[in-house]
Amino acid sequence: MNMLKVGVLAFQGAFSEHEQALEKAFQTMNNTETDSELSLQITEVRVPSHLDGLDGLIIPGGESTTMSIFLNKNNFKQKLRSMIEGVNGRRTIVWGTCAGQILLSNTVLCQKTGSQQMIGGVDITTSRNTYGRQCESFESEISTHHEDLQQDGVSVCRGIFIRAPGVVSIDDSSVITLATIGDENTGNKRIVAVQQGNIMTTSFHPELTEDTRWHTFFLDQILKLRTTSQSCARSNENII
Repeated sequence: MNMLKVGVLAFQGAFSEHEQALEKAFQTMNNTETDSELSLQITEVRVPSHLDGLDGLIIPGGESTTMSIFLNKNNFKQKLRSMIEGVNGRRTIVWGTCAGQILLSNTVLCQKTGSQQMIGGVDITTSRNTYGRQCESFESEISTHHEDLQQDGVSVCRGIFIRAPGVVSIDDSSVITLATIGDENTGNKRIVAVQQGNIMTTSFHPELTEDTRWHTFFLDQILKLRTTSQSCARSNENII
């Protein structure tokens, strides 16, 4: 059986909502998937060994400082970095939402005293609490900029922002903008989702809406990476 193995970091944040959204997205995919043997296995990641063998990992929202402290224990952060960079040629699709975006950013502004230990991996500068504190949480219309994030031809979705970080700058040309909010004509457009290689981040919380396009996109990235890896492996075999 062809199985997708996906982990959700599960010590803080809306990890159960991510799991439910993954299940819903997978059911939608599986109804149209040509491979009827495709299955999904979701693991709640609480210790480093739970990362072994994963095809994808979601780092949910939460309190980024607390998450950073947790990840510094038991060599967790180092193992995450190795998984992102690729172990024995095997890379994992990693998605950080809200606090997860902070942890995956290479540069973070407005850090707390003592600084936080980031995982890193995405060439963006992120600022904590760009969109206000908890009491200033809001919903907004989001414009997606990738055809695979369109749903029935619609490129707009809803986003929930809770103490959300903001993308201050994209620091490498290989970083792709996936979504924005605001009006480009008035100069108020802000980037709220990006992708670089096998990492994607969102400032908002897709798992708190009924719209599963972001979780479908995440699962699609896993399948595409798997297909690419298999093709490379076959090419190497032919060379040998």
